[in-house]
Amino acid sequence: STRRRRAARQAAAAASGDGSNAWALGPTRTATGNAMLVRNPHLSWGAGRYSVYYEAHITVPGVVDFYGDFRVGYPMYFNGGFNAHLGWSTTNNSPDVEEFYALGVDPNDEEAYLLDGESIPIERTTIEVRVQGDSPADTTVVSREFLDTVIGPVIERTADTLHVVRSADWGEYRRTEQFLRMMEAQSLEEWKEAMRLRAMKESSFTYADAAGNIFYVWNAAIPALPHPSGRDTVAIPITSRTEVWQDLVPFDSLPQLLNPESGYLHNENDSFHYSNFESQIEPPAIQAAWPDRRLRLRSQLGLELLRSADGVTLEELIELKHSPRMLMADRVKDDLVQAVREGGPTGDVLAAIDMLEAWPNTSEASSRGGV
Repeated sequence: STRRRRAARQAAAAASGDGSNAWALGPTRTATGNAMLVRNPHLSWGAGRYSVYYEAHITVPGVVDFYGDFRVGYPMYFNGGFNAHLGWSTTNNSPDVEEFYALGVDPNDEEAYLLDGESIPIERTTIEVRVQGDSPADTTVVSREFLDTVIGPVIERTADTLHVVRSADWGEYRRTEQFLRMMEAQSLEEWKEAMRLRAMKESSFTYADAAGNIFYVWNAAIPALPHPSGRDTVAIPITSRTEVWQDLVPFDSLPQLLNPESGYLHNENDSFHYSNFESQIEPPAIQAAWPDRRLRLRSQLGLELLRSADGVTLEELIELKHSPRMLMADRVKDDLVQAVREGGPTGDVLAAIDMLEAWPNTSEASSRGGV
């Protein structure tokens, strides 16, 4: 399913340490009085299993003049970039855009299910694929049967229940149109209008423009639910269409923040709540699968670096972006050193703790002790 594929990608990225960072500084935080935006994808720019990126400048005179990072094979699918007026960066947010439901099988007809008091036939579709073997003459026909309902496709059935999934991610074909309109936008409102197309179903967006605006939105085609979300563990029992989600949370109701007074925004793949610590974002009063609060070490370090940044030049911002500071070491090294020394270390252990204590808590290549 879409959810399993997404979970597999997330698990692979987490295991490899992959991630993204996006920072925006407003005019009150910069030396020039201009907004600044940092895009920092921690993903492979070479041959990789999950991501192959390249930089490109797309120019159509009088129409598009946009520079960004793209993916091989997807010339109109990109993660961030800028034109002469504005720019943005994406960071993964992995929203829950699907909901699982349980429909009762008609006890009088195992080929039908009950909904709104009606017995509705299960739709069956058989797809055949001819698979070639070792030679052109060696072929086998493989068939699969798929079951469907008016709510969504069947992912599992028992003697008395159909488990179906309803996803906001299916049937969308306008993603290229949305990206083109975003690239053409010349103001925040034009860019938001492109985002309201809702063809881009996920990713947090961090934005800055030449007018001095900075903006963050936890973008998601997230269903507005008439019931508590079942997440990944519960299929919601239903007997009526009114119990099934029909609409998305409107774009302008998504968690977002424009021009916070403290002058910065950030996201490092964590939840939206602390994109600005002084103006924390709360989810709207709409029932949906909002993410839990999360602020991991990478986000905490980004937050500390940005909150201390004032009157920043471009060169200083680049230096902050490349900070080698190891926040976990700052937090626990002193206690670790003390605990080891109280044990009366000798030999290699003593040499190791001496090195660790002298280590300046950075990941710089010259920082002996980091590994």
